[in-house]
Amino acid sequence: MALAAPTDAVWRALCTTSGRGWNEDPRFATAIARLEHRAALDEAIGSWTVGFEPAALEERVQVVGVPVHRVSTSFDTLSDPQLEARRHIISLEHPRVKLSRSRLRDALLADTGDCRVGRS
Repeated sequence: MALAAPTDAVWRALCTTSGRGWNEDPRFATAIARLEHRAALDEAIGSWTVGFEPAALEERVQVVGVPVHRVSTSFDTLSDPQLEARRHIISLEHPRVKLSRSRLRDALLADTGDCRVGRS
């Protein structure tokens, strides 16, 4: 998971949502202190988030205003409904380039039913 607490208000929301008492820990009292103790903070957040399914954690912290998103694999990206809705993923046919038999091709075909290429 990638999450951010760019303001004190978002940090307080994350602390409240976690219920771990981070807001009472002097190592995390200010943004500068959190930066100085980022290894400990990463460990604390990691030990809290490890027990969640990605979708459940996203929903839990997004609802209180904390920016978060799961780190996606290529396969996750190909099936992301938001990217699909924005037409970030499109199917292409090329007159000269064909996908060869490969484990990646087979995995893509098995997972999505077709081979799709992303564009920005």
